[in-house]
Amino acid sequence: MKYITAAILLLLSFNSFSKVNLAMESFGKIPILHEGRVKPLDTFARTNLLMVYEKSKLKELSAIEWLAELIFDPNVAYKRRIFKIRNSDTVKALSLTADKTHNYTFIEVSTAINNESKLISEISNIEKKLRSPTQQQIFELYYKVSTIFEISRSVSLIIPQFKIPSKDYAQKLDLPFGTSLTYLQVLKRKAIFEKLAGKIYENTNGFAPQEHALLALGRSLEVVASDTYTKIFRIVPPQVGNKIDSEWHSPWQTVQGGHGNPLTAKYFEKWAKMYTAYMAKDIDAFEEFSLSVYESSKELSKQVVNSKKLDWEFNYSKWDLFTKSVTLYILAFLLLCFSWLFWKKILEKVSFALMSFGGVLHGLNLTLRCIIMDRPPVTTLYESIIFVAFICIFGAILIERKRKDGLGTFVGTTLGTILLFVSFGYEKDGDSMGMLAAVLDTNFWLATHVVTITIGYGCAFVSSILAHVYLFQKYIKYQRSDVSFDIKDTLKNMHGSVLFALFFTVLGTILGGIWADQSWGRFWGWDPKENGAMLICMWLLWVVHGNLTKYFKDIEYAFLTALTSIIVVLAWFGVNLLNVGLHSYGFTESIATNIALFTIIELVVCGGIYGVLKFQKKELSGN
Repeated sequence: MKYITAAILLLLSFNSFSKVNLAMESFGKIPILHEGRVKPLDTFARTNLLMVYEKSKLKELSAIEWLAELIFDPNVAYKRRIFKIRNSDTVKALSLTADKTHNYTFIEVSTAINNESKLISEISNIEKKLRSPTQQQIFELYYKVSTIFEISRSVSLIIPQFKIPSKDYAQKLDLPFGTSLTYLQVLKRKAIFEKLAGKIYENTNGFAPQEHALLALGRSLEVVASDTYTKIFRIVPPQVGNKIDSEWHSPWQTVQGGHGNPLTAKYFEKWAKMYTAYMAKDIDAFEEFSLSVYESSKELSKQVVNSKKLDWEFNYSKWDLFTKSVTLYILAFLLLCFSWLFWKKILEKVSFALMSFGGVLHGLNLTLRCIIMDRPPVTTLYESIIFVAFICIFGAILIERKRKDGLGTFVGTTLGTILLFVSFGYEKDGDSMGMLAAVLDTNFWLATHVVTITIGYGCAFVSSILAHVYLFQKYIKYQRSDVSFDIKDTLKNMHGSVLFALFFTVLGTILGGIWADQSWGRFWGWDPKENGAMLICMWLLWVVHGNLTKYFKDIEYAFLTALTSIIVVLAWFGVNLLNVGLHSYGFTESIATNIALFTIIELVVCGGIYGVLKFQKKELSGN
């Protein structure tokens, strides 16, 4: 057991502790306002990398390392294959050279987008719901390219990248010679620079090399000046002098709008030093200056930002406990499978321990989210998935503690793994801690109605998989009379889970009606989401009533309970496909195929085993 414990601790501590990553820690903690909330720069980096690459890190770079490269050395970043394009029709429409990995560089995609500007304009005039999948993907690519380019140009005015071509010009401009200067430093001498350039153009005898260099510098300054539109990189807290302003600003907004002060000027100077250290590949200096920038950002934003919560969010992303949880669930499932072949008791205990520890990490991550967001654990579709997964694990632990035969471990590891993998897909949609729709921003009802009905979903899935197990056990029992498992216990566990699911879904639906009455002035409005909740309640009531009245025999009861998973998926995910009603918050798109596939598989598997059982039962009764 001590070796297992050591292995788990090794798994938890597995992070890349390279010198580069340690240097990036302070950089990743710098606060930024993005999508309506203040978050660490590391979260900003992950969100944008997920948007284009569908993963939160590259093979050779973490998200924050990629962001540093993008803003400090964009010419290198532009050559990285970060744009994921899976649709071959989209690739053809943009005249891109097909890549086997489906990954393309910024240069390739931006060039293709620029070449198809007419097509982009035509697509923008088409309503979103009328666009073809290819048209929508092209339009989304245009947005992604624009976003990445804007980020890459966000700090162009505060990084030292210009040099005065001669001592004479440096003296006339009253600027240091041989030292890299920022756009802001040169901008202060704009009037003198324009006079010098004017005199050069007046000379009809041609330009000297130093004059050519000064004019080239002027063109470079004009290029940087075109970045004034950038506003996504809002790293300057709302502070003007000693008064609190209502907005965060990007570096360009700060300068253009006159929102700066001596403190922000020093803040920008530290960014410039951080840039110099980065370009010099001086890791120690970069770590020193990024820490200095982080401390300055905390000081500037201390009146509007809880720095402790930002640190918690940084650690939340760094620890990545959901990935560690699913790893433990998979390992527990594999060991449970091995227990069916040898070392039964030992491997069952070990697999249960691994699942339980994964559940602890799972719960810890949910708790961290609640602390960071100051709200209950279920607010979006993504959060409902990870919460339902936790409820399934919790229920599985209770079952296994009671039975001690591996069934609970099988239920928990199966549902926990599947649901967390599903959640990873929804995590790609962007910031998983984003702002809520106004109607959802009510902590009391999020902690009652939403959490209660989501617990019902979890219990329903547990009952469904127990019903699957019961049907297969019944089939094996018919085939072999020497099997030792007791299917009556499985039936009891299934029945208990069904009752819990019924209780929480009915209670959650009633609480939802009360919330609707307070928010919209009516208890029930036949909204698709309301109908979905009612569908689950009616289905479970029908199944339980049929069992209690003995109208459904055990096989029918298990068969219908197994199909509960379809009902829950339709009510949980399916209603969002309609994109109508007060509960439609745009949580999901393009899931019709997955729901249809899941439904068909469930009907075939459950219907097939049920049909075989009914046929065998008739044969046995006929004998």
